[in-house]
Amino acid sequence: MTDLELFDGRYPRYTRQIGFFEASVEDVLAFFDAWWMRTDKVHAVPRARPESLESILAGGFSDWLLVRGDPPWTAMFVPELEGGPVRLAAWEAGIRSVYIRDRPGEMLEFTVTERDSQRSVMAYEDGGSWAFHEDGQPFAFEEVEQYRARRKRDRLTSRMVHAYAAGLGIRFADPTFYGGERVSFKHEGIGSALKRIIAQRLARSGN
Repeated sequence: MTDLELFDGRYPRYTRQIGFFEASVEDVLAFFDAWWMRTDKVHAVPRARPESLESILAGGFSDWLLVRGDPPWTAMFVPELEGGPVRLAAWEAGIRSVYIRDRPGEMLEFTVTERDSQRSVMAYEDGGSWAFHEDGQPFAFEEVEQYRARRKRDRLTSRMVHAYAAGLGIRFADPTFYGGERVSFKHEGIGSALKRIIAQRLARSGN
């Protein structure tokens, strides 16, 4: 647990990896619904969640949860969320997306994806030692000199990830950021087409 974690790290299954979309809840939901209808012929089934975000996280869930943050951002909470579904909205619909992963002792990642470009910085434990990777054009707010630190695990820190997110207007560890509507949705399993296109795009991008 760190003082930089949402709700003091009490719900790590949901809060140590969060996706963000530069769009409204309605637009993000509409994208996924249209995409599934086109590929798997199933509808996303939305359900309004009037409870507070912390109540939802404390109760546990398996659906995909969208939460309206400070404009223009919508957050996505999914148990053990991976970055593929977040990037998909950028690749397919041009919705700028951000994927943040902060798993202490395991991995830190900050990735911003647009339709035709991506900026990603990550440090991660790999077989007993740490590795560091970056690709794409750095943002002006990045601390690029830190990427030359002797220890690879020091090249990207939780403090830096929070500062980078703040540079885009995302306060992901601040509960007051998530003050808008909350909608959960599910479909009949993650379709084969979703898995296939994610794998293809990641292979092309080298991530």
